[in-house]
Amino acid sequence: MQSSSKIRKALYYLSQGEYGKVTDYISNYRRNASLPPSINARYSYSPSGLTQAPEIEYITLNDDDRVHYPSVSGDEFEVESKSDFESLEFKIIGTDNVKSLTITCKYDSGEKVCTIDTGVKQEPTVPVSIQLEDPTTRAKVEVDYNTNPLSDTLKRISPNEHCPRLTKPAIPNANATPVFLISIDSLRHDARENLPNLIDELGGSAYFPEEPRTQGCWTPPSHASMFTGTYPGVHSNIGSTGSQIAKIDPSLPTIGKIMSEQGYKSSAITTSRYLRPELGFGDGFDRFECTANETHYLSADNGLRDATSTVNRWVNEDAAKGFTNLFYFWHIFPPHWPYVPPAENRPENIDLSSSFRDTTGDYLDWIHREPRDHDAEYQRVLEMYDACVEFVDAQVSTFLRTLKNRGLFEDALVIILGDHGEEFGERGFYGHNSLNDDNIRPFMAVKPPETESWPVRDDVDFIDILPTIAKFVGSDVPDECEGLPIQRGESNRPRIAERIGSDYYNVSVEIGGWKGIFTCEENHPDRPDPEALENLVCEEYYEIQSVRSGTYINQVDSIGDERRTELLATAREFLSTGTANEGSHLTRMSDETRSQLQDLGYIE
Repeated sequence: MQSSSKIRKALYYLSQGEYGKVTDYISNYRRNASLPPSINARYSYSPSGLTQAPEIEYITLNDDDRVHYPSVSGDEFEVESKSDFESLEFKIIGTDNVKSLTITCKYDSGEKVCTIDTGVKQEPTVPVSIQLEDPTTRAKVEVDYNTNPLSDTLKRISPNEHCPRLTKPAIPNANATPVFLISIDSLRHDARENLPNLIDELGGSAYFPEEPRTQGCWTPPSHASMFTGTYPGVHSNIGSTGSQIAKIDPSLPTIGKIMSEQGYKSSAITTSRYLRPELGFGDGFDRFECTANETHYLSADNGLRDATSTVNRWVNEDAAKGFTNLFYFWHIFPPHWPYVPPAENRPENIDLSSSFRDTTGDYLDWIHREPRDHDAEYQRVLEMYDACVEFVDAQVSTFLRTLKNRGLFEDALVIILGDHGEEFGERGFYGHNSLNDDNIRPFMAVKPPETESWPVRDDVDFIDILPTIAKFVGSDVPDECEGLPIQRGESNRPRIAERIGSDYYNVSVEIGGWKGIFTCEENHPDRPDPEALENLVCEEYYEIQSVRSGTYINQVDSIGDERRTELLATAREFLSTGTANEGSHLTRMSDETRSQLQDLGYIE
């Protein structure tokens, strides 16, 4: 009877379009489990402040099945800080069957002991905040548990699963400068006109690069380039690799690791299953909420209202505890396809059913399509997309006002960007499947601290995000990083992006106002060898200024031989070396590359 009642209720919600309620119940059915499940993500990095590098495992809390916390093995840890601290906070997870806790904190000038009686509530997680009598730079924390008989029995049966676990500790620092990185899915460069509130809240110190570029064509590779400062062929997170979801190469430093090493308390909230912590995006974070839910594609706001409430609550809590050493990463799903805005932002008389996009076929099918007519359906879809952007504008603006209310905005570095753009058939492509400018030239805003003067750079690449943040917080830029800090001003490097597809491999190169897109046989999930460019399946050339004026015709017959050779030589050098250094075009062509291009008839 109970099951049939739940089925009837689910059918009712489905009939009303409330898909989120049904999927929320399904995804959270484990909340009443007695122990916290693990997502089995283990990392070798050393969390900030810990004097030893314990095994890190991301744990999901029973009472919130979407938030993941990195836990350390054992029932004690030592913490060390570069500066004095007087408080320490962490959580104890898996305390359902714990009667009481005794926490002992030993530090230079004394010892602090506190006992927490969990009582009859037997909460699955207990937050701990220790206030010390004197400032210190080092402390050791030990936790003793008084458990009930059931817990003792379970521990004997499966000791590794039924022991409470300690989360990575965080130390407040009121002298650090916060960093906030917000990515908005599918946000085109020309969406700026639908973000008036966000732009107003950012204020006069913010600037908006005219020619930003992502190094990947969709969410996983573009974010991994952002997080590592490397190209997709280096960081390896290209999305799906057959039946598997790709991960960031664990040997690479990430933004999360850098911020952890600098003593930042890092928080993330994402709405994409491709950005889960176990895929390499969670390294170094103190908490990571993943609200990914496939059927939220069809819900009113894709969970954005809930996410906005969460980040606002986190900021208020962190600020109240004296944290300014904060790093927040927030990924927002709207205005992703199917461009369904909530009711209050929805244009009148809009039919939500649409066969607008045709993503059948492969790259060569798409490139030979005729451009989409700007018919009534095209205009309707653009209206819905714009309405989604306006909804995002309102939510992010609320967050920026929260930062101001808490005194965290003025000194903060705020970067807001689209993780890629979106195509509506302008060149036969839909969604985010190409290296065309409408897709790899997203919206971007940079708000430095209001007390600092940064050069205005229009040529910001996603691989520049990590070195920019690293330099800002006083960290060395990792050797593996291929980007350049925004603070240093304009660069002289080629602009390169790649699409490592299961159909073909594409690499785009921009030099001197011209762009070449080269398509060859794939070597999925890896880059092909440089020799693959000897047998190109397709060559495309575009003058950037012509594209800006709406001309999307392949100019392969009008580009000069010298410029064409330069673009192709740079693509070959990129596949040979895996990077694009400043000045690494024709003047730096290797003898081998020159000889091969001569054999192919490209140069004399």
